[in-house]
Amino acid sequence: MTWISIGSANRFLAACIAAVFVLAAGADVASAKNSVVVLKFSGPRGRSLQKGVEALVKKKAKLVPESKFKRQQKRLRARKINPRDVAKVAQSMELHGVIIGKVSRKRGRYRLRVTLRAGADGAIVEDVTVNLGRKPRLTARAKKDIRRKIVGAIPDLPDPIAEPEEEEEVAVDDAEWEEEEIGGGRDDEVASGDDEPEGEVEGSADKDEPPLSKQELWNALARDRAVDVAAGVSVIARRLSFTVNAGIADQPNGYNGTLVPGAYIAAEVYPLAFDHEPGKKKGALAGLGVAVVYDKVLKISSKLEGGTVDIATAQVRWGVGVRYRLNIGSEPSGPQVKFGVGYNKLEFTLDQQAIMDNMLDIDLPNVAYTYYDPGVAGRLPIGKQMAIYADGRFLIINDTGDMQLTENYGPATVSGLDLDAGLEYRLDARLLVRGGVRYQRIAYTFDGDGALGDRDGDAMSDVPSATDQFFGGYVMGGYLF
Repeated sequence: MTWISIGSANRFLAACIAAVFVLAAGADVASAKNSVVVLKFSGPRGRSLQKGVEALVKKKAKLVPESKFKRQQKRLRARKINPRDVAKVAQSMELHGVIIGKVSRKRGRYRLRVTLRAGADGAIVEDVTVNLGRKPRLTARAKKDIRRKIVGAIPDLPDPIAEPEEEEEVAVDDAEWEEEEIGGGRDDEVASGDDEPEGEVEGSADKDEPPLSKQELWNALARDRAVDVAAGVSVIARRLSFTVNAGIADQPNGYNGTLVPGAYIAAEVYPLAFDHEPGKKKGALAGLGVAVVYDKVLKISSKLEGGTVDIATAQVRWGVGVRYRLNIGSEPSGPQVKFGVGYNKLEFTLDQQAIMDNMLDIDLPNVAYTYYDPGVAGRLPIGKQMAIYADGRFLIINDTGDMQLTENYGPATVSGLDLDAGLEYRLDARLLVRGGVRYQRIAYTFDGDGALGDRDGDAMSDVPSATDQFFGGYVMGGYLF
């Protein structure tokens, strides 16, 4: 066994500790990664693409939170993305690099530009543009290009050298900061916009979905409208006639109305069609919607032919229903077909109290039709701004109001149809005018058990049938979304 002196042991222990520190320092230097920050990507789907790039970068670099860079930008009042301001902030934070991204979209195709600036002087070190296709996600080819050019250049970035003089800290009011950043500028010297409240400014980098271009919006709203609401005026007339057996002198009162004005509102809403992103395929349920209609005569009165007494009259029609639309072809100028069914009410009433008070001999019952209207509609564009449309419906009538009471004309077999056709003209992507004509026909075949059907007192019905018709037109202004 060999003994050594205490002094020799101390010197040996000190040498070992020093060696350990030297090795640890060497290992730390060898494993050190350059520090970079990735600023918020601008443009559509910028957030998701930024995350994809960050995942590639952090394998070769130390990622510094963007929030720290933003705070330092504000403190140093270095808000521009240009060599001077980038270098000022990066040097104060000892950042080796700053990565900026911009997403653009043209004709439904996405493109991503990624730029790496050196923290030492703010100059552009690498710049790469990758095509993403119709879906805003990093393809294998895009990842390869970003790894090779952007990530591959990070280890060779020079160390940031701090400026000798210290920058004076200046307090900046938050509102002033946001106002300055919103301004914008040249492509290489723009406000970062990082402190903007998310979604506050339309089309800013903070929104995942910027407004569509005029052409994209026009195309999207041609056939895939989420909301189509229109309001305007209508004119409508009623004609009610009875078929009477030959030789009967006592004719029943019909109705021969003139065109009268009304207020007309119609709307369709497709809840799953609000996303108008170009190139995005919508599911089958995006064609399922609801429809409402309301048509009320504003002023109308009636009187017997040759009479002098005006009888207050009211007419209103409303309905709710479901629609399913089907586009033929992929072009916005292609035709469209709609299938649907609705629940509807149509009322035409005379003031019966006024008839009795004036002792008028009028045997015209009020009607209150309740019906379902299964049918099909078509729309065909003519050029860019114009389209024609037509709608045909079969009426399944459940109730007619007073007409089929035994004291009136009695039970009957009732059927009907509803036709609508018109022209649509788009003033711009969202606004349009629409004009058309309507015809509605309800036919009765009486069973012969009604009291008013016996016109000559022989207990036999003399009125086998009747036809109730409504026809007119409308002009409306519409809004699309």
